[in-house]
Amino acid sequence: MYYVPDGTKECGYYECKKCGNRFLSMQTMKRIPCPDCEAEIDYEIGPDESLEDVLDTAELIQTDAAINPGNSGGALLNTAGEVIGINSVKYSDTSVEGIGYAIPMDTAKPIIEELITKEKVDESNSAYLGIAGVDVTSDVAKTYNMPTGVYVAQVMEGADAEQAGIQKGDIITKFDGKDVTSMEELSYNMQYYAAGTTVDVVIERSSNGQYEEQTISVTLGKKN
Repeated sequence: MYYVPDGTKECGYYECKKCGNRFLSMQTMKRIPCPDCEAEIDYEIGPDESLEDVLDTAELIQTDAAINPGNSGGALLNTAGEVIGINSVKYSDTSVEGIGYAIPMDTAKPIIEELITKEKVDESNSAYLGIAGVDVTSDVAKTYNMPTGVYVAQVMEGADAEQAGIQKGDIITKFDGKDVTSMEELSYNMQYYAAGTTVDVVIERSSNGQYEEQTISVTLGKKN
């Protein structure tokens, strides 16, 4: 059941009543206004849940709006025609009605703005890290108890990665604040950096059988 903590109006869209329980507000994701009565509908936190538990898991908007094959990436709209999320995944089974999940706009908007504004660097001035890497997928990570990311199989002699302290056997997990899950993703991100740019590279390094996180500042060299 859905409640509005500071109101009692019933609107037929949701049942709204005053309640003394704790609430996690949703806007886009955190607070979604009811389009019929303008009340802001909040999700009740269960008696066995903490606010931290909900915050750790509440990353998607659940919807029963139809998401047809090929609709992933499409907009999730409210009844006012406003975009509140980007459809991401749906669950279909004979035991349930169609359930879909959307990335909330407060998560998607910064990514959209970055895609619109960032530009690829001219190849003559594009950056070069100087490593050869192998993907550590989730399956590989579970099998060998390793973090996911890019395993550094080789560090080019004299390259900026070597000078900064990146070593063979390190696993790159973040590049300039962005998660890295594959060599393809790392190479894609590099297109937007010019030679001479300094970035933080987060690596996991094995020490006595345990991986320890380190942040290494690297000034990127020129690709050609």
